[in-house]
Order: sequence, then C-alpha cells, then structure tokens
Amino acid sequence: MALLLLVTPVAWATAQRRSSRPPPDIGLRGGYEFRGENFTAGAQIRYPLARGSDLIPSADWVFTSGTNFQLNLDLALPFMPGGGFYGGVGLGVAFTDRGAESGLDKEVGANLFVGVAPYKTTNDGLRWFAEVRAFLRSGRNPLSFNIGLNAALGS
Repeated sequence: MALLLLVTPVAWATAQRRSSRPPPDIGLRGGYEFRGENFTAGAQIRYPLARGSDLIPSADWVFTSGTNFQLNLDLALPFMPGGGFYGGVGLGVAFTDRGAESGLDKEVGANLFVGVAPYKTTNDGLRWFAEVRAFLRSGRNPLSFNIGLNAALGS
C-alpha cells in the first residue's frame, strides 16, 4: 500500500507534464516554385518539441512533366514567445525524372524557411500557415511560397 501511495503521485505528475505539450498536427499544403514556375502539393506532420519548436517531416509533389517530388525533414523555431512567426532549417532530398535513359536523379540539399502560423484558428483545432522556403542545392536553389492547413491529431 505504501508503494502505491509513493508511485501514484509521480505517475500522475508525469502524465500531467506530458499532456501539457500540444498534440501533433497533420496537414496539406500547396504552393508555387518561382524558378521552375511550377505548382506544388504536399503533406506534413508537425511534432511539437520543447519551447514551441516543431519537427516537420513532409513530402511535396512538383507538377512538371515526369516525376518530380521532394522529401523533407525540418526543424521550425519560433521567433518570439506567444507569436505565430517562425523560421527553420532542414534537410531535403529531391527526386527528378531525367528521362528513360537516365532514370530518377536524387539531389540532397538544405532547406531554409520563414513563415507564419497562428497557434489555433478555430475551435476544432485547425491552423492555417504560410511560408517562404528555399531548397539549397548545387547549381539550383528554387524559392517557393506555400500555404496550407493543419489539423490536430488528438486533443
């Protein structure tokens, strides 16, 4: 009985500390790549980390002839506490179809981005966002503008 009285408050406090972190968001986004003059569509998951930062794995399809998509793993950091402005860095891998003879070409580069996302825009947990991002790779550094909508997973 004494062991139960000692363990219960610790387990309860741990559960309370975990529940103070917001749930992950999942969302869809669309955008425009200025260099190639192409539209994009993608999806992302935002995993909240410490002090307002988010880990964001994502994938984007670029609407061109052939196969052209990009996989990303980004870290977003808030510019100010309580505000919706953020910036970040990450790693991107772009896959481009170079034709039947060359196959699928892979390029790795760095992502740099800035954006705005209010913490919560509706009572059902939906959040819009807008961001400008650059994918830095050798010889080609496309800049894109993206907008999207995230929904909270869980409460």
